[in-house]
Amino acid sequence: MFAASAALCGCYAWREPQNRNYIMCMGIDAADTGWRVTYSFPDLAALTGTDTQPAEPVRTVDAATIRDASAKLNASSDKIADYSQLSVILLGDSIERRSERMEQLLHELTAEKAVKRTVMIGRVNGSAEDIVLLDEKVNGSIGVFLYELCQNNYEDRGYHLSVLEDFVGGRGQKECVIPVFEEQKEWPVLVKLEKLQ
Repeated sequence: MFAASAALCGCYAWREPQNRNYIMCMGIDAADTGWRVTYSFPDLAALTGTDTQPAEPVRTVDAATIRDASAKLNASSDKIADYSQLSVILLGDSIERRSERMEQLLHELTAEKAVKRTVMIGRVNGSAEDIVLLDEKVNGSIGVFLYELCQNNYEDRGYHLSVLEDFVGGRGQKECVIPVFEEQKEWPVLVKLEKLQ
């Protein structure tokens, strides 16, 4: 009786916060059989200034679909993947802007209910995996670092931050731009802004 009441009241969490892998940044590259998805997780000690467990290492998964990649990530850990804190999705240059692969990817991402349509989308000159692997170079999270880098460079100047919704025909504002990143001297750098057409 108590368990049923707790579930109905929303007091019961299927997984406690410490049993979740909070994904902060996801890099996606085209692979021969689907996608190469690279996940980064927050360094909670650096972000919160508290004593907590060390950050999860970056993980790369090859899978036929985004959903399969998430399932493989879950199977490789005692924690469940949680997209609620996802701030950035990076697309490698192996995924051409106007291609079947891009359409397939957008369909898969929007089908994943856990992925917010307000997540920032960025592109990479090169491999998205290479940028996500720079997670250890930044303090706290590569996702937070890239998001704040974009805010400082264009969102605060009145540009519209490119988000998943824009790619699937959502808002389409004329000042929408896509940040393009690359690795320079083992550091993630915002190299240009492209208009979303």
